[in-house]
Formats: sequence, C-alpha cells, structure tokens
Amino acid sequence: AAGQLPRTDTLQKTIRRQRQTPKASPDNRLPDHLKQTTRGDNFILHEDDKLIIYTTTSNLSVLKTCKHWFADGTFKVCPDDFYQMFTLHGLFKSQVIPLVYGLL
Repeated sequence: AAGQLPRTDTLQKTIRRQRQTPKASPDNRLPDHLKQTTRGDNFILHEDDKLIIYTTTSNLSVLKTCKHWFADGTFKVCPDDFYQMFTLHGLFKSQVIPLVYGLL
C-alpha cells in the first residue's frame, strides 16, 4: 500500500495549496477570537498597523520576577504583513519560557 501513496513532499505541497488563509478584517485588525487565550484572558497588549504585541498580564507578572531575560528575533517565520517576529523569554523555575511575542 505504501507504494501507492504520493511522496511526502507532494503531499505537503498539496496541503499548502489547499490550506485556507483566514480572512483579514477590512481595517487589518485581528479577529476577536485571536485576541484572547483559551482561558478568556486578553492576549493583545498592543495592536496597530505596524506592531502587535501578544502577552497576558500574568505573563508580564512572571517576567517581572525573572532575573534573566532572553530575546530572539526571526525574519524567516513571520506572517506576510510583518517583517520580524520577536520573542521575549524569561528564566522561571529553571525553565526558559516564552512570555511576550511581537510582530513588527
């Protein structure tokens, strides 16, 4: 049966072609369901046409307690409307965890 299946790269290309991109609102704002966590907490600290900062008040509280912060930016994995994705991590209970995300 495995000989009859398409190659993995062919399947991946088919999936990418078929994947629906979410419709942006006319003012390019995020839809409401993307502005909250699954717990119902607000997940947007700031949003305008050039910058979106994702975090929660509890994440900011954790970040305040961290002695060590780590920042990272990437240009490769970023939505088309933005130039860079930036993340801010904190060392919390011996674990480095992402606490703030930014799309620039």
